[in-house]
Amino acid sequence: MNEVNERNSEDSPMIKWVLIVWVVLLFVLGLKPVHLDEANFLMLTQGHWWTPHSIMVNWEGVQEPAFDVLSNPPGMAWWLWPMKDQSVWLMRLWTLPWSLLFLWGMSRLIQIFRLSSESIIIMAVSPFFALSHNSLMPEMPLLACIVCGWQGILSRKNLVAWSLILGFSSWFRYSGLSMIPLFIFWVLWHRPKYGIMSILACMLPTVLLIIHDVMAYGDWHFLHMISFQQEQQSWQSVVHKAAAFLAMLGGGFALPTRLFKNIPATRKIALVSFGVMGIFYWILQGFSIWSGFWIWFGGFLLFQALRIGYQRQNWWILLWILGGVVFLLNLRFAATRYWGPFVIPIFLLLCKDTGMSRGWMIGWAIISIHLVWDDAKLAQSQKVLALQVNDLCDVDLKYFSGHWGWQYSLEANGWQVVDEDSKIPNNVCYSYTYRSWPQSIENTCWKNPIDLIEEYKSISLPIRVHTTDGKSNYHSFMISNVPVISTYAPWGIGSDYWDRASLRTTCRF
Repeated sequence: MNEVNERNSEDSPMIKWVLIVWVVLLFVLGLKPVHLDEANFLMLTQGHWWTPHSIMVNWEGVQEPAFDVLSNPPGMAWWLWPMKDQSVWLMRLWTLPWSLLFLWGMSRLIQIFRLSSESIIIMAVSPFFALSHNSLMPEMPLLACIVCGWQGILSRKNLVAWSLILGFSSWFRYSGLSMIPLFIFWVLWHRPKYGIMSILACMLPTVLLIIHDVMAYGDWHFLHMISFQQEQQSWQSVVHKAAAFLAMLGGGFALPTRLFKNIPATRKIALVSFGVMGIFYWILQGFSIWSGFWIWFGGFLLFQALRIGYQRQNWWILLWILGGVVFLLNLRFAATRYWGPFVIPIFLLLCKDTGMSRGWMIGWAIISIHLVWDDAKLAQSQKVLALQVNDLCDVDLKYFSGHWGWQYSLEANGWQVVDEDSKIPNNVCYSYTYRSWPQSIENTCWKNPIDLIEEYKSISLPIRVHTTDGKSNYHSFMISNVPVISTYAPWGIGSDYWDRASLRTTCRF
């Protein structure tokens, strides 16, 4: 153990510089227009700061109150509020401290668990961190509150203050609520000094959020969203999300792999079983080879983490994993970026018995660079297409369908969103994008159709964050298409276009 500590202290300055260079590189590569659901969080800054969910939003083609359909608490909107009228790159710079806090908190947890100091690089080069750290979405604030809170709690210093920070995770995503019962279990198990006060401190941010919601809307937003999240739930959707969870473990995080060496017979059987499961699921569901591989690899990693946690009787860590799986399998949606808080305990368990491979780190860093660049190009393509269709439209009335950054760019140029199955006026421009969520309208007569395509151009390898060819999508578990394409893998190989837009002039008989 002394040798590990000595090596950690020697490597620490070098690792800090590696992380600084890496974070700056990713920030520059990841500079992009408003992208994906970032538009939703910026939309919440357009109302009143006290009631951000009181605005109306177009949700899958229908105007709905944000309180009814946007599933996140107001924390990210409040954080963005001071910068809402600034440029996008300044808003991204404004969110950067959360990434630094996350890396600091993770490095402290790594020290507390007596892992190799290089373990922090494994997390930093993962696609999850690379795609989340300069986002205008709440992944980094959520994770920063969780890891900073837990490192302080486990160090048993200023327990009340760190418990309060842990509790603030519920302001950014409701998955942060799972930290409250987990912390209560930890306090009851370890019985630290000031345990009751710490539990109250952990609960305080959620209590304040409940009071705010009741005063602002007459109802707690989280309870209101439970019924919405349960819509369209079925055993097929749960299986889909479970498979996507395993694929996320395999391909979304740079989790270590030296556990494959000297595997006892029982674990070899488990490895083969997961491989067979992935192959059969691939055959029956028709998804890509990437899906089968990542499900197989992720299943093995989960099996190993649960085995290690059980052998060492780390019950609160196992409860952390279990609580995350139960919580997220009950959500309406699934995406790799949602799972971050519940991969942390798996990461800490797996890194305990695993040596760090420099080649493995470099390989994942190369993959993450490709994904960050591809994601930025996807965002840029939607802005470029939006500006192109705006320039080509020479009438005053302009309508569009579709979401994400496409919606953000067109609304900024005076375009109006189309409600699902509605009929828009004669002789107006109508445009939609193939990558954004599809909508249908009743007009059947079109004049002067124009298709615009942003073709894919690879910097090196065709590693994609969103690809129809590879049936992969980091940001969701489906790809917009008719019919919709189900996805499992967080990334894949493909050379299909970044996006394609159609511009038409409507006519009516």
